[in-house]
Parts: sequence; structure tokens; C-alpha cells
Amino acid sequence: HTAVAHFLENADPLYKVTIIPRGQALGGTHQLPERERYTMDEPYLKDRLAVMLGGRVMEQEFLGNVSSGADADIRQATQTARAMVARWGMDEQLGPIDLRQDGDNPFLGYEMAKPRDFSDQTAHEVDEAVKRILREAEDRARKVVHDHRKVIEKLVARLREEETLNAEDIRDCLGPGAHEASKKARSSSQSQRKSTAGKGKAGQSGSAKSSGKSSGKSSGQSSGKSSSGRSKSKAAAS
Repeated sequence: HTAVAHFLENADPLYKVTIIPRGQALGGTHQLPERERYTMDEPYLKDRLAVMLGGRVMEQEFLGNVSSGADADIRQATQTARAMVARWGMDEQLGPIDLRQDGDNPFLGYEMAKPRDFSDQTAHEVDEAVKRILREAEDRARKVVHDHRKVIEKLVARLREEETLNAEDIRDCLGPGAHEASKKARSSSQSQRKSTAGKGKAGQSGSAKSSGKSSGKSSGQSSGKSSSGRSKSKAAAS
């Protein structure tokens, strides 16, 4: 989870990671959002799914098999992907349509008694869309692991020694993350815009000055010519 969150731009920044068991969890990756979220956009949700499935991918890539440790991650990822498809209209094929199922009702047999508002074919399409989103998230997590395997091994070794690492320790092991690169790109873009705006103002000021000089010269020349003309006319009259 930690490595995937570190290298994905839209994931929440990391706060710490630990391998000390807490309750049913064998450890934890703690993320601290930079701002309060009232809604969740599609890029954020896709990165979040990749982070959820990062632990399972790590088991496959480093241990060669999977365990039951990813049970909660898979359940949460499936619920999120289904909400993206059936509630939030984030599948291009199905589009913006409410296809949710009431699974929160506590009464036994409620789902069988209540008629479904969509066909079996549509339900199948929802299932396929959920699978597709989860596969894409898993592939993105796997790409992160492949691209950064060496530094991930460094992180694993240090976790074995210290058991808990904070954000700075994680950065020391994995190097600059996607958030830092994004911030640098934004600051660079802002600097370029300010520089362009400053050059534009300087150009406008310079053109105004040159315009003033040229108008002064022309007025001076015309004034000189008129006075010279008056002198010649007086001489001719005399």
C-alpha cells in the first residue's frame, strides 16, 4: 500500500507505515489528506483503488502467492468500484444511471421480496464494469511495483528493522514521490505565468514610453518648423 500511495499523484499523502499488528490488521499504512473532501473525483478514486490492492500485488510479486490478508482490502475495493459504476455514473458504457441494490436492509428476505428495477443483462454489465475497474487498478499497482522494485525492497528491509516509519523515513527509502513532483510542476507553472505577465507589463510600459518620446519629438519638430516659417514671413514682409 505504502509504495503505491507514494508514487500515485492523486492518492492521499502518507503519514506513516507500520508492521505492528493492531486487532485483525497485520500492520497499517496511514494517509493524511491535505484538505477536507466533500466529493471524490474519478482520478482520486482510481488511485485509491490501486492503493487498496497494492498489498495483494506485493504478495504476488515478492512472495509468489496471495493470502487471506487482503480480505478487507478486496471487500472495500469492490464496494468502491461498485459505487463508481452503479451510483456515481463513472462507467462510460452504462453512463449516469442509478443501479444500486439495497443491501443494507436488516430484514431477512427483503431483497427477494423487493423487485429489481433493472434487467439481468444490466446487472451482468454492472458486474463486468466492476471487474474491469478492479483489474485496471490492480494493473496500475503492479506497474508501480515493477518500476520501483529496488527502492521498495529498501523500504521493506528498513521496516523489518524499525517496524514503524514516518513520512520522512518513507521518502528516504523511496525517493521523491508523485506529490512532490506535482507540487514542483505547479510552482514552476505559476512562476512561468508570473514571468510572462511581468514581461507583458514591461513591454506595455516600454511601448508607452517610446510612444511618448516619439510624440514629443514630432511635436518639437513641428513647433520648430512653424516658428521658422513665421521668421521667414516676417523677413519677407520687411
